[in-house]
Amino acid sequence: IEPIQLEEHLADTVTLMSSKASLKGVLVELSVEADLPPVEASVSDLNQVWMHLVDNAIDAVTDSGHIAIDARRDQGNVVVRVIDDGPGIPQESQERVFEPFFTTKHVGEGRGLGLDVVRTVVQSHRGAVHLTSVPGRTEFRVNLPAYLVGG
Repeated sequence: IEPIQLEEHLADTVTLMSSKASLKGVLVELSVEADLPPVEASVSDLNQVWMHLVDNAIDAVTDSGHIAIDARRDQGNVVVRVIDDGPGIPQESQERVFEPFFTTKHVGEGRGLGLDVVRTVVQSHRGAVHLTSVPGRTEFRVNLPAYLVGG
């Protein structure tokens, strides 16, 4: 665990997922606030978080869909939002999406472990992950404490 700048790692995730996104004609946009403070984290663990969230968003949107990844400071936190314009997650499923082996995907398309990994990793970094979803807009919001030098 070390202080890391998220911009580089989020950009790497977008690059790694670009071929899957382009196969569906999905536009993935990354916006990172200038001078975003670092977070204290395990790079490999957090990269799993970004990969799962972006991969799920690509799966969720229709062809020619749109995904926005946004990183900003919010008081003493760094907030990363992954927002897609897919059909949304049904209300009755929203409370269960972080449960192991629960999936809204068709049989054979997902094991239902990705969002459990996301929640576990984020919580192990003293953060939280929240979901809001309506048709046309699903947002996963990851809050992580900003790393303060000397604090």
